[in-house]
Amino acid sequence: KDSTIDTLMSFVKQRDTRLYNHLIQTAKIAFVITTEMELPEDEKELLLNVSLLHDLGKVFDPLGNKTLQHTRKILSLFGNLFSEELSIIEAYHNNFFQGGGENLSLLLKLLSIADVLSVKEPIALKKKYLNDKKKYIGHELTNIAVSIVEKYLH
Repeated sequence: KDSTIDTLMSFVKQRDTRLYNHLIQTAKIAFVITTEMELPEDEKELLLNVSLLHDLGKVFDPLGNKTLQHTRKILSLFGNLFSEELSIIEAYHNNFFQGGGENLSLLLKLLSIADVLSVKEPIALKKKYLNDKKKYIGHELTNIAVSIVEKYLH
């Protein structure tokens, strides 16, 4: 799985360095979050994979109109290898970009936080967005995310 993800990331880097940097930054932040929270290794690895793959479809759809569809097509080329990651990515795109958000799993919440924190926006806007999503993310996770912003992203 790791070598396949490495190959996909090399492909993304050649086609769109901005997207590549976003995916790498999202994964780095996910690593920090999962380390701070002392999550089990299998959950850390899954979230890292999802973080690297969540916007993969943007390589063919820079405007983001059909990111999920393209991501699904790319990952389906590998059979069931990324089925767990794809189910999380689908839930993420469907919940956060279609107006939902209630009853999210921990990994979906963490992906949302990592994705928000990876965007090149001023820290004040990141904190505002996290506080706006507090209803869905939860008070404790929002506080963890804000502390990570202050500790690592200043």
